[in-house]
Formats: sequence, C-alpha cells, structure tokens
Amino acid sequence: MKSCTVSRIIEALFAVVVVPLSALSFPLAAQTPAVLKSEQGINDPRAGAILQKVRKNLLAAKNIQIEFSYTEKNNEQKALLLAAGSSYVLKNSAQEIYCDGKTLYLYDIEVNEVSIYTYVPEKDNSNPLTNIKDYEKHFRPKYIREEVFKGVKCDIIDLIPLDGHAGYYRLRLHINKTTLQPERFEFNFKSGDSYVFIVRSLKVNTQIAPNAFIFDSKKHPDILENDMR
Repeated sequence: MKSCTVSRIIEALFAVVVVPLSALSFPLAAQTPAVLKSEQGINDPRAGAILQKVRKNLLAAKNIQIEFSYTEKNNEQKALLLAAGSSYVLKNSAQEIYCDGKTLYLYDIEVNEVSIYTYVPEKDNSNPLTNIKDYEKHFRPKYIREEVFKGVKCDIIDLIPLDGHAGYYRLRLHINKTTLQPERFEFNFKSGDSYVFIVRSLKVNTQIAPNAFIFDSKKHPDILENDMR
C-alpha cells in the first residue's frame, strides 16, 4: 500500500468514519423488509440508531485520542489521531497533519518538508469531531450482523459512499456493543484491494498540551517550508 494512499484512507477514515461506529449483519434470506429497503437507497433504521448513539457519545467528548494500526508491505504500521473541537493532529509513518483551527500544516516526513495553509473547515475532511455531525450526507448505512472480534461482541455496519468517485465501495465498521466505540475499520476498494485498520486505544477527555496542534519547525533541522497562505 503506498504511503500516499494510506494517508488518504486515514483522512477518510477519521473524517466520517469515527462518526458511525458499529455493524451487524444477517443472511439475505433472514433480512427484514426494513433492511432490504436499505439496498434501494433508504437508510437502514437499525444501523442508523446505533450510529446515532455513537455520534452522541463522541460529540459529548471535549477531545478524543485514537491509536490504531494497519498493515503495509507485510509490516504493521501505527497511526495516531488527537482531536479537540476544530483542532487536530493526525500522524502516521509518512505524514503528519496539524491544525489549530486557524492554520493547517502538512508535514512530509521522508523529504522533511512542510506546507502551510490557511485552514478552511469546509474543504477539510480529516477531523472526525467536525464531520460526524452530518455523516448521512456522505454514507448510506446498512446493518449487517453481530460478530465477536477479539473476544468483544461487536455490531457490524456497512457504510456505502454516496459519492460514486470515492474509490472504495464499502466501509465496514465493527462497533463495540458495550462501549459503542469502534474496534475495526475495513475499506473495500473497487480494484479488489481491502485495507484494514484496528483501533488499539480510544480515549476521551485527556490532558492536552496547549501547543499540541501547532507544528514546530524548530524540531526539524533543515526543513523546507512552503507557506501557501
């Protein structure tokens, strides 16, 4: 998986994915009429009810910190998201994104280069706390089944992108039935590829340093700065 692809997937993941968080499924023959209607473009009420609870819990948090992992070239990679209001930090092995609500910093680790932009919320889809409010605009949810994942009972929900150019045709979520927190995300692409992200830790209302959302160029000697403001 190319690092640029991973970065875009991670952005999509936490843009609207931390929004809905759960999933359940039944064999086709056992599906109720309500679930069958979701195939025709009508939101599945069962999936919607779960996502509403997840959204309520997340929006009640002052901040959220998520550590997750994914596999790239047979090696496990780790990533971190920290978000509070309109501010957030998103890090993986290839890129770091900082936003303090006013300025957006995109740092390319490999080339030691940072691009700086004026933050425009309407054009940004990397912050879950500002996007989960209207996930219905981006996905059609479908309840799949109940499943045990790593000893935890989860609801499985498929999110079908309303944008036909999204690249992936399904985002499958595993939601912890007890905590209503995400445990696993799986992107299924039209090319046949599937990328899986595992949530290792999810914490809310943690202590955050005042400068946590500001990129510090002084920590990176000989860095190339591109000020695009």
